[in-house]
Amino acid sequence: MKKVLILTLLLMLSMAAHSQGIYTKVTKYDKFDDVEWEKNIKTLISKSDSTIVIETKGSKPEEYRYKDIFPLAEHDGNRDNLVNIVADVWGYESQYIVFSEKNIEEFKKDYEENLGAEADSLSEDALKMALGLMVIKQIKNLPTITFRTISRYDFTFEYKTDMVWIKFKDGSRIIYSK
Repeated sequence: MKKVLILTLLLMLSMAAHSQGIYTKVTKYDKFDDVEWEKNIKTLISKSDSTIVIETKGSKPEEYRYKDIFPLAEHDGNRDNLVNIVADVWGYESQYIVFSEKNIEEFKKDYEENLGAEADSLSEDALKMALGLMVIKQIKNLPTITFRTISRYDFTFEYKTDMVWIKFKDGSRIIYSK
């Protein structure tokens, strides 16, 4: 009995620190908001304190890193304070500017080329500052991930649905919905 309680407690703690959602519909839009394709594919999106992992059935998981600080993250509303997101759609959303492994490697390469020093870890203060300056310079080229939760009612939260989308630097978007 103790093992079951401990296992349940550990499972609950891991779920609290790591939110997940299963989305069944994926739609890709081009930069002019025309639908390029639409598929019914199961996708698991996991969000922890610093990473977002998108696992689509039949493809390699994509991992993005983010920092929940302004100006790299923006939060509009919450469960207790709903906002009018668009034309009579009430809810709340969080938007993050994200970094893929490719972006981080590019930043390290730029750092090494500009300063002539080897970037051995992200914990160095100089590297953090240089990465910060490069991020500010290249922020418009980074993708953004938005988590939107929609309520049935205007001023009282009752869950209706949620969606996640990625907007890329070319203006195209991939929207994951339930």
